[in-house]
Amino acid sequence: MADHEQQSGPGPLTERELAALQILARKIVREAGLTPDPEKEAAEKEHQQFIEGGREYYKAQVDFFKHMTTLSGATVVAVPVVSKAFLPNPALAWFLWLAEGLLLLAALFSTLGLRISSAYLAEYAWGMTGREPESFPEWTHLFSNGSDIRSKARSIVVLLFYSGLFLFALAFVVNASS
Repeated sequence: MADHEQQSGPGPLTERELAALQILARKIVREAGLTPDPEKEAAEKEHQQFIEGGREYYKAQVDFFKHMTTLSGATVVAVPVVSKAFLPNPALAWFLWLAEGLLLLAALFSTLGLRISSAYLAEYAWGMTGREPESFPEWTHLFSNGSDIRSKARSIVVLLFYSGLFLFALAFVVNASS
């Protein structure tokens, strides 16, 4: 008779023990990576959106500075050609020199903006964010994302370009009236 007796362990689990076991099982599964962690997925999705937004922003920056570099460079070449063709003896030659200098500054500044914005775009394209490109001096924050100073860099280029064009046109007006 003693042979047929089975030793049974403790009785069935209580509800409290069952709940604790389920919590422990969920933690083990989460730690093992068998089920996705909603917080981790949300953080990863937010990071991807941040990188995508930065990538799109710097694509626009690169396009702006690329076009302004081309436009400013072409205008730097065109001002002396047009001046010689239509103003052989300008009344105020210093207007033309000042216009040429402003256009040259716009071309140089937009070339610099293109170089720096391209580097930031590369950082975002590789997903390396949160750090400045190491080879740049501290003043390159003019072109970085995160403050409205980046719009000042674009404003400076546009101001230089249109000031140069204005002085060039003013030289024509002054020459025509004299």
